Amino acid sequence: MKKSIDKIVYILKPSVDTYPPCVSQIRIIRDLGYSVEVWFGRCGAATLHLLETNGIAMKQLRFAPDSTKSKIGKLKNWLEFRHAVKKAMRSERDNVLFWFGTAESAIPLFPLSRNKRMVMSVLELMDDRRVSRSLSAHIARKCVAVTACEENRANIMRFWWKLKDKPYVVPNKPYEIRIDANAEPTCDEVADALRLIDGRPFVIYQGIFQNIEYISNVARALNAREDMPLLVMMGSDRRNIVPQIKNIYADTIFIPHIQSPSHLEITSHAILGVVCYDHSSLNKLYCAPNKIFEYSKFGIPMLANDVPGLVQTVGAYEAGVCVDFDSQNEVAKGIDALLSGHEVYAANARKLYESVDNKATIKRLLEGAAQ
Repeated sequence: MKKSIDKIVYILKPSVDTYPPCVSQIRIIRDLGYSVEVWFGRCGAATLHLLETNGIAMKQLRFAPDSTKSKIGKLKNWLEFRHAVKKAMRSERDNVLFWFGTAESAIPLFPLSRNKRMVMSVLELMDDRRVSRSLSAHIARKCVAVTACEENRANIMRFWWKLKDKPYVVPNKPYEIRIDANAEPTCDEVADALRLIDGRPFVIYQGIFQNIEYISNVARALNAREDMPLLVMMGSDRRNIVPQIKNIYADTIFIPHIQSPSHLEITSHAILGVVCYDHSSLNKLYCAPNKIFEYSKFGIPMLANDVPGLVQTVGAYEAGVCVDFDSQNEVAKGIDALLSGHEVYAANARKLYESVDNKATIKRLLEGAAQ
């Protein structure tokens, strides 16, 4: 007997605009014809406008801001979020599906009752956070469905958490990017950045800069040759990595974080994209970065390192080259290969992008949740 789904409540504890995969899932659910309401704490103006203009109801929950500096602040944040969600849940009907956009959004509500129909999206393996992993496993076993963003992660989660079924694999591919290659700027931040680049060819490295070793040999390889492209680093640099890279390669430009999806107007002009993860955890070995789809959307060949999560995507589709980032020589060879074979790699990058159909996967998930 089918159990109808009258409404899907999508719950997200962190700021909505900092989780593009969640924004994509919300928009897909709406486009599949479901009534969806997002319960959230914070959301940037651009993302809020995008969702509301897509006919998505937004309900802001009131709870203390997260504090990473204080255990008491973090506990207060958790308890107030828990209270706000449980209070809102009590007013909902039986035929509501609650979808937690991240494990971190579900954990504060532990233990959850089985009489609620729930889905949980898990964006990290948490192999270095035993308590969070244990709580997530408990919640996952009560859910009608769980999603992972990478195939190996899905199988690992099934084994670790003793799940009956493998989680649905929903890669971190942005949904319906309405931005073309070499896009015109639609905001002042992008216009200023493109003026700084001034039409010169560039290699882009975007995201949160966590480790200088991820990009240092790229800078050295570019510096060792003449007539090389600019290196554009776009994102968040809390660890002061950009000045160190500029000391290696003077033709480096830093563009501070620009809210998604506007940042892709800059990405769309790049000739190569860089993506790198280290070997320090399973989560990084089986990485699932947004940026491989942000690059491949525009047919940007990728210089990637040799962790399995990139070898099995970028490498398998020959959408770029996967090399040892500890070797300047290997990185230099990779850059040369991408520049000389740019047209072929660009075409393969577009094939990688088109290979993923998250809408079809979420449709199957929701059909199964109604059984």
